[in-house]
Amino acid sequence: MTFRGPYGIKADNSDGSGLIRVDVRNSVSKGNANNGYLAVGTGANPIHFMIDHSTADNNGVYGAVATGAQAFMIVGSSTLMGNGTGLAQLSGATVASYGNNGVNFNTTNTSGTITPITLK
Repeated sequence: MTFRGPYGIKADNSDGSGLIRVDVRNSVSKGNANNGYLAVGTGANPIHFMIDHSTADNNGVYGAVATGAQAFMIVGSSTLMGNGTGLAQLSGATVASYGNNGVNFNTTNTSGTITPITLK
């Protein structure tokens, strides 16, 4: 499945919604004006956003990004290339990587703190 628009897939709990769980697999988010994959965790409940075996390619701002203290993003076996920034952590979010991603050929490959985790 390919996503294209201002955002590829966006999960946003800023309106007070409950727990949000997003599982993206075998997908492509390409050519979006803003972000390929976005988790906005500024509300009271967490967002668990998992990206696996997927691609973020040629997105204007971020390939994959999480922002806000309630946003938790894990990226594994995925490709992030040709974006403004490939993988980013902002404003207290947690972004974790299994270390098996291809994050290359972006204007900036990573931004913020990307937490390494072990594949289980």
